Amino acid sequence: MNNSHLLHTPFAELPVEARVLFFIFASAAIARFGVYPPTPTQLAPQLEAIWNEHKLNDEDLADPGRLTVLLEKNLVSKGTGTI
Repeated sequence: MNNSHLLHTPFAELPVEARVLFFIFASAAIARFGVYPPTPTQLAPQLEAIWNEHKLNDEDLADPGRLTVLLEKNLVSKGTGTI
C-alpha cells in the first residue's frame, strides 16, 4: 500500500484527524466480523503497530477499501480479542 513518492509518517506523529480516520476504518473492518468495536484505548496500540509495520502514509487513508482489507487481515492475524 505504501506509495513510494510519499514518506511514511510514524503513527505517533500523525495528526488527530488521521488517527480518527484510521480508527474508523479499523472499526469498519472489525464490524464485518459481527462483533462490538473495541474502544480506542484497546485498539490504538494495534493500529500503531499496523501503521508503522506497513509504513503507511496520508495517501493510504484516501483508499478506504484497500485500507479496510489490510486492517481486516492484520487485525485477524494479530489475534485481537475483539474479532
